[in-house]
Amino acid sequence: MSLSKAPLILYLLRHAVAEERSSLYPDDSLRPLSVKGRAKMIKNTEGIRSLDLSVDAVISSPYLRAKDTAKIAVRGFKNISAKIAYSSHLTPEASLTKLISELNSSYQDCKAILLVGHEPQLSSFVELLVGKESFPNIAFKKGGLCQLTMPIPIRPAAATLNWMKNPSALRSLI
Repeated sequence: MSLSKAPLILYLLRHAVAEERSSLYPDDSLRPLSVKGRAKMIKNTEGIRSLDLSVDAVISSPYLRAKDTAKIAVRGFKNISAKIAYSSHLTPEASLTKLISELNSSYQDCKAILLVGHEPQLSSFVELLVGKESFPNIAFKKGGLCQLTMPIPIRPAAATLNWMKNPSALRSLI
């Protein structure tokens, strides 16, 4: 008799508000969080803390605004011992298929993972995992968080969207 693995919990977090695109940041990957975005993300993190969530791994886009968001957000999760890993598969135009392959190959022993990334990729990833016909118009606000549950290995149309909280909903939990 084979025992099935416990389902994976996947948290997806969109980066907080960043500085506007301008000639100050000719390389979009180097745009930092704005002062206001950083302050709001700190408040969002207080709301995340009230949810009493834990993760085994934190994986972020290597873009500066996502890295900064991940560094703030981890303070809201309990039992975080892993360092933040960075994946090019979480950049705005990256392949979702390659992201699934990376998660299945490198994080198969995790029970809960936090991914920090960008739009429209995160919405597309949720639609892929739960099935677009189930939730055809997912949209992450900056600093928004959602929770999915899915069997391992990760595969399209196999996940359940448990909840999605926009930033004001996270801050209202404080």
